[in-house]
Amino acid sequence: MNIREKIILVIMIIAILYGGFEMLRSGFSIESDETSIQSTQETPEYMRVANRINQSINEQELNNKESYVMDIIRKHWIKDPFYTRSVSNPTEPIQAEKKRQKRIENWKKHFNYNGYVEIGKNILAVINGNEYKVGDTLNNSNFELLRATPEQVILQKGETKISIGRSEFKY
Repeated sequence: MNIREKIILVIMIIAILYGGFEMLRSGFSIESDETSIQSTQETPEYMRVANRINQSINEQELNNKESYVMDIIRKHWIKDPFYTRSVSNPTEPIQAEKKRQKRIENWKKHFNYNGYVEIGKNILAVINGNEYKVGDTLNNSNFELLRATPEQVILQKGETKISIGRSEFKY
């Protein structure tokens, strides 16, 4: 017998001895069928614990925020958070995403990211020949410069964000 088998055997013996000890300590007794049926009709342990928790919560003084949270927890949920609506046309989300991507690509054509300048804490990006700081709105586009790095800039308009990579200067 190798050492691994000996270790497994010792662990099994310890587990059996511990199980026997727990049975003797808890007062092992054989119940008749009638008493086992009665015990299943009693309140389950988890319900007793839940009732004790509710009683202790009701006894304590709760501030407005805590009482509001408890009221929300106790209410029946009208909307199921795991419900997914079925789509009548399965290609509808795909078509919407394609339109969104096409719109983003059209916007990207209007911007030419040519340069990046960092002076102390100030960062400037050269887009379409104009210099912009982070937070500035680009001329005639309603896009805001969200972030600038030497490789790319990120512009945002509403919920839409676009990333424009650095391009070579065109003469």
